[in-house]
Amino acid sequence: FNAVFLKYISAEEVAKSISGLLSASEKKGTTTGRRPQERMISIEPSAANNAVLIDASPGDFEIVKKLIDQLDIPPEQVHISV
Repeated sequence: FNAVFLKYISAEEVAKSISGLLSASEKKGTTTGRRPQERMISIEPSAANNAVLIDASPGDFEIVKKLIDQLDIPPEQVHISV
């Protein structure tokens, strides 16, 4: 298991997005050359720590971590002065 602590996005949102993406890719058969049953990735949100817990092989974890890094970015802000 690995924990990835988030700064800007909620753990629930990340877990929902990545789980949906993984299930969609398995349905399409785009599981990086593996049969869907061989890809065992589990993602669970931890709201108390704003982290996601990931159970995956080292290679799959790196892919998921890169996706999380792309999602966990500071929101754009607008500064208005009067």
